[in-house]
Amino acid sequence: YTPGQDPLGRFSDRMVTMHLHDNFGAEQGDLHLPIGEGNIDFDALFKRLKALDPPCYNLESYRPKNGAYAKMDLETFLSACFQTLCRYVLEAQ
Repeated sequence: YTPGQDPLGRFSDRMVTMHLHDNFGAEQGDLHLPIGEGNIDFDALFKRLKALDPPCYNLESYRPKNGAYAKMDLETFLSACFQTLCRYVLEAQ
């Protein structure tokens, strides 16, 4: 959503937590999709995050009103989002 900017590089020395979600950039609006559902390169992002060793991750858990996630009950949706987050954290090692 901020092409050409590096907020992680700019503010990482003051970071306590981060708000993680995905989207497709400014053209489509800040959609707050579950991670891995937009065009953010989370493989690269989590490698950078892992190097910073953040004390916690704040997962955005907005459930879209259409598509596969909308058909899930809330517990299943949150579990799927958490499992995706864990996979990215573990694979970033």
